[in-house]
Amino acid sequence: MRQRKVKNEEEKIAQYGHWIIEEPAALKGRWKEAFGEPSPELYMEIGCGKGKFITGLARKYPERNFLAVEGAGTVVLRALEKAAGVKATVLDEDAAEENGIIDSPEDLVVAEPLENVRFITDYINEMEDFFEQGEVRGIYLNFSDPWPKKAHAKRRLTHRRYLAEYKKVLAPGSILEFKSDNDALFQFSVQEFYDFGLEILEMTDDLHGVMEEVPVRSVVLDAEEHEVPLPGPGEGALASAQVTTEYEERFTAMGKNIHYCRVRF
Repeated sequence: MRQRKVKNEEEKIAQYGHWIIEEPAALKGRWKEAFGEPSPELYMEIGCGKGKFITGLARKYPERNFLAVEGAGTVVLRALEKAAGVKATVLDEDAAEENGIIDSPEDLVVAEPLENVRFITDYINEMEDFFEQGEVRGIYLNFSDPWPKKAHAKRRLTHRRYLAEYKKVLAPGSILEFKSDNDALFQFSVQEFYDFGLEILEMTDDLHGVMEEVPVRSVVLDAEEHEVPLPGPGEGALASAQVTTEYEERFTAMGKNIHYCRVRF
């Protein structure tokens, strides 16, 4: 379903121009200049939604810089408001329902504005159009569109064609963290990580441990169709469980298991 724009959406978003990168390609190789406090570490969330996760990371790690990518205007407005530390814009019920916006306590909290997070309010197709090799230290993918039809597999953000794009701009040894509530997408993604040659550092099918029954265990197969032993959760999973997204909190409250995987390029 196509999202309906909120009244005066462009004007509302424009109020937060301080946090928006208008010409990201112009900063290729110079991303330190986009932040008030330059840092050698730039981390990126692709598809930040309402921004709870990326702004939570930015507050937890003030010594790092974070870049959020989100092309959906209504949800990125909420993310920008969190970065600015202001109360969320009140939406009429129809707009809120159509855009999947549910007010949460975090949306209404006034906080100190963040200077270590910036936003690209568009979609990225070619990573190397915006970043030099090694300019990004880590990537977060949270609750990405599962594109369930097999014919659409190449559109999944964990497909090997996207992994190849990430590799072009990530520094050697960089980390990618992935969360999903979708069992099939997670199984597909872990196998893609392995087949692409990434090192799987941590994995769990129940990040928050809320399931009464053990969820279906994700497996990875080698070229001979033998099952490959996978590591369990560790410090990365513990940290990730403490910085959540809006979807994550909603699914967890419903008793849905959250999958998590951490890999190294």
